[in-house]
Parts: sequence; structure tokens; C-alpha cells
Amino acid sequence: MIGDFVDALTRAELRTAFLVGGDLLALLETIAHADASLRGALATPGPQALATVLQHPRGGDVVRFALTREATALRRRLGSTWTQPAAAR
Repeated sequence: MIGDFVDALTRAELRTAFLVGGDLLALLETIAHADASLRGALATPGPQALATVLQHPRGGDVVRFALTREATALRRRLGSTWTQPAAAR
């Protein structure tokens, strides 16, 4: 039970870090410091690296979150996107 809480808290922390910073690769590299398989996958880009990241419990979660419309909308509201929405141009 406490493990589930800590896991949910860690996922929320990583998602928040992405929303504020916007650098998914840097975030994955931070996660990889504590995970040898993820660190090895990031060292050699390609389909196997992508599969490893997506199968990683925390890395995969933050990647899937980063690709949602909700994450993009939140980043726009926070001002952490690199481009303006089409309507503002």
C-alpha cells in the first residue's frame, strides 16, 4: 500500500518535472541514473532503445504523458512550451 503511494508520488513528480522543464530526454537521462537497463538503452539510440524506454515503468509513463494533449495544454498554460498555439500566431 505504501509502495503504491510512493510510486504514484514519483510518477507525479516526473510528470511535473516534464511540465515545468519540457526536456523529455534530460528527464529520461535523470531516471536512467538509477536504472542500468534504461541507461544502456539511452546510450544506443534506435528501436530497441525506444522499446526499453516505453516498457520502463516510470520512463514509459512520463513519455506517454508527455505525448498527450493535456500535457501540451498544461505546458502552454505554464508558459513552458517553445512555440505559440496556431491561433496566437
